[in-house]
Amino acid sequence: GKQKVSGGSDGGGGTGTKITNIGFQITSQTISGNTVEMDFVLKLMHEKKQAEVSMMIASEGGWIDAKSWEEDIGTEFPVTIQECYIDDVKTSVSDFPFEIKRNCNADNLKIETEELFVTLASERGRGILTQLIFIPNVLNPEIKGKIRLRAYDKKYQFTFRVE
Repeated sequence: GKQKVSGGSDGGGGTGTKITNIGFQITSQTISGNTVEMDFVLKLMHEKKQAEVSMMIASEGGWIDAKSWEEDIGTEFPVTIQECYIDDVKTSVSDFPFEIKRNCNADNLKIETEELFVTLASERGRGILTQLIFIPNVLNPEIKGKIRLRAYDKKYQFTFRVE
C-alpha cells in the first residue's frame, strides 16, 4: 500500500525507523528452459523473528505480488516457487554453520529443524506457491540456500519482496 507522508519542518520524517533488520541477496542464478535456480543468502538482524520472501512481477504500474496480480489482472501468477533448499544456517555466536541440507516443495511444504522453520506458502491460499516464510530459532541467523522457480511466461520480469 501507499504510505501518506505528512510534512514537517524537521525533514527527519521516518529516517530513524528504517533500521535494516533483514538482508536478502541472490548470489548466482542459472536458467534452463522455464526453470530458474538461484543461490541466496538471507540475513535476519536486530533480533528479527520472521522473514517473508514473496515473488513480485513487473507490470505497467510497478511491481505487484500474487494477490494483487490475481485481483487486478485475473490470470494465474506467471511464476511459482517449485523448491527451496536450505544448505546451512550461521549465527554470530557459533564458529561453524549448522548444516540443514533439506528442501521443501509442493509435496512437502515445510522444513523443520532445531535451528529453523521454513514453509512454502501461497498468498492466495490456493495452488500456486509464491512465498517463503522463514522462522529461525537462533538469533540473527544467516541462512544459505537455493530457490528454484518455474516461470510460465518468460516475458515477465520478477523480483522478491523481503519483509
